[in-house]
Amino acid sequence: SDQKYLAHIHHRKKRFVIINSNKVSIYRESNYALRKLSASSLELIDLYGVGWDKSIGIKIRNLLTSVWNYKFCGGMVDFNNMKVWLQSNPKNYGEVKNKLETMSLYNYSLIIENESTYISEKIFDSFLAGCLPIYVGPYIPNDIIPNNLFIRSSATIDDIKMAINIAIEFDYETWTRNLIDWLRSPSTKKYWDYESVYQRLAKELKEYVAS
Repeated sequence: SDQKYLAHIHHRKKRFVIINSNKVSIYRESNYALRKLSASSLELIDLYGVGWDKSIGIKIRNLLTSVWNYKFCGGMVDFNNMKVWLQSNPKNYGEVKNKLETMSLYNYSLIIENESTYISEKIFDSFLAGCLPIYVGPYIPNDIIPNNLFIRSSATIDDIKMAINIAIEFDYETWTRNLIDWLRSPSTKKYWDYESVYQRLAKELKEYVAS
């Protein structure tokens, strides 16, 4: 089942897909604003998700709620994120019924983590859909995910532009074969299966509590 979408490597759009909801965050380390700027300003990006039709009134209400909650917790408000949130939304976006099915229409994806401090499911969704990802997130060691399976970018529009140019020069069919080999390898299955992941989480939580 993990090869369902990988089998279809032809007739894909040679564009970059983003699938994210339109959410506000005034946290300084948040990447929500970067997603919106990328979808608004980069030509090869196709955006999917909910909330991109929010009116200015709803956005102001959401923003005030976020400011109140965040300041109540003693956080420092990021005014640039506030400014981007209030800007006009991208005009062209689509709805998603099946995330992997939508992503599998594309050769590439732009994966921007909520913040660049942890790895979520997003990069794995991209792999399972057969999308070569540009990845904005924390450093990933080569023994965890081979570095030839994704293109690393820092959290700036200029770096994402450079990563897009690198991605379109990739031999997509070779990348797909490398990805399938990695997904099928015993070491990958052993490291990323449910039991192993939960065991590592339990160990880290135990160490955290003990400290």
